[in-house]
Amino acid sequence: MASQTPFRAHWVSEGNSHIDVAGSQGPIHYLWLRSEFRKLTIRDYDEPLSLVGIPSTVKEITIYNSVGLTSLVGLPDSVEILTLSFCNQLQSLASLPPNLSRLAIENCKSLDWTPALLPAGLQELELIKLPITGCLRGLPPGLLRLSLEGLPNVRELNHLPEGLTSLEIDDCLAIEALPFRPSISCLAIYDVNFTFSVYTPDGESLINEREVGNGSEYLALVEEVTAYMANRKKRPSTASEAAS
Repeated sequence: MASQTPFRAHWVSEGNSHIDVAGSQGPIHYLWLRSEFRKLTIRDYDEPLSLVGIPSTVKEITIYNSVGLTSLVGLPDSVEILTLSFCNQLQSLASLPPNLSRLAIENCKSLDWTPALLPAGLQELELIKLPITGCLRGLPPGLLRLSLEGLPNVRELNHLPEGLTSLEIDDCLAIEALPFRPSISCLAIYDVNFTFSVYTPDGESLINEREVGNGSEYLALVEEVTAYMANRKKRPSTASEAAS
């Protein structure tokens, strides 16, 4: 293998379905990848890195510590899981595969966060130590799981998808409030305190700036409000309805 390629490569899983490529000399030629490969890892690559030519059989790609990566152009539509870590020259999320279901991005310091480029079908998103500021908005409507860590300049999460089921927040000290999402069944909060104000659709105040310091307190709040709203729907709205 080493004599045929200018980088180091080896199989790292049973069935030869995962190839790990490491090196920094010369371009990667993907033509030698066999059709049974499903997972590709590229790491420690300092030279200009092109993704053009990756076989369409690959379903999962991890690119780690590769400053040579400046663009995602060339990723095949077949990719469903993508992890990008310490790719400090990557500036844009353009050309993300349309079938992507899970995306994890960590320590990509030059990235221009543009959520409009995220695929509509994305279900899991992990964001760690990225230059994101202000309000985290524009997330895909079908997103189910969201993990945020080390985002000191994110202040608001008011635009979380309505169907979000899992949320993890760690070391995001500027966030002061979370929207009420009854769909969330799994929540982990570390080193952050939030306040909640909950209103009914007609403006009735149910909870006014209650402080919540951990996930269990939030889930208890969700249960409380959900039960209240369920009972409220059962109540007759007029005296005549009550009599009947």
